[in-house]
Amino acid sequence: MLYMGLNRHMRIMKNPSQRALWVLSYIQGPRVKAWLNAEVLKLKNMVDKLHFTDDDEEIWDTFESDFKHTFEDESQKADGMLRLQNLSMASEKGLEEYISTFDTILAEIGWERNQPGTVRLFKDGLDMWISRRMHLQDTWPDEDNLDGWEKAARKAALRAKQMKQEIGSGYHRGSKSV
Repeated sequence: MLYMGLNRHMRIMKNPSQRALWVLSYIQGPRVKAWLNAEVLKLKNMVDKLHFTDDDEEIWDTFESDFKHTFEDESQKADGMLRLQNLSMASEKGLEEYISTFDTILAEIGWERNQPGTVRLFKDGLDMWISRRMHLQDTWPDEDNLDGWEKAARKAALRAKQMKQEIGSGYHRGSKSV
């Protein structure tokens, strides 16, 4: 996908049929030979028998779907879900690391960011002090708005840091005046 993005101006990348055949040309080995031949035949049939045009994006979409279905590691999704369920702010040594790891795992497993289950997992992994501080805020994001909850967590953490600094500097000034 990275290569295709960098070369999107090239003619072969603009043509879904050629793009799929180009990717297939890199897939080699005895364990994938039968799948590869079936895919080439399927692409040929889409154009020759089903009368798709070479520039029909459905050709690429079909190939991409077949590829993901065949080679996607289902255990990777299950492992990712388990990692999300066990992830915590404490295990990641801070809020920013927690958010970064949480977002990375979501991307790895292709799980929807903005759904209540995702937000619930995110909130469950926060330290208790930050959850309490977040609930002191006047408004909360919707339960299907992960970006909003991440922003609210950052805001709560920043406010807690500011309050700690104010308290610390207040004690310091007080000790000077004695």
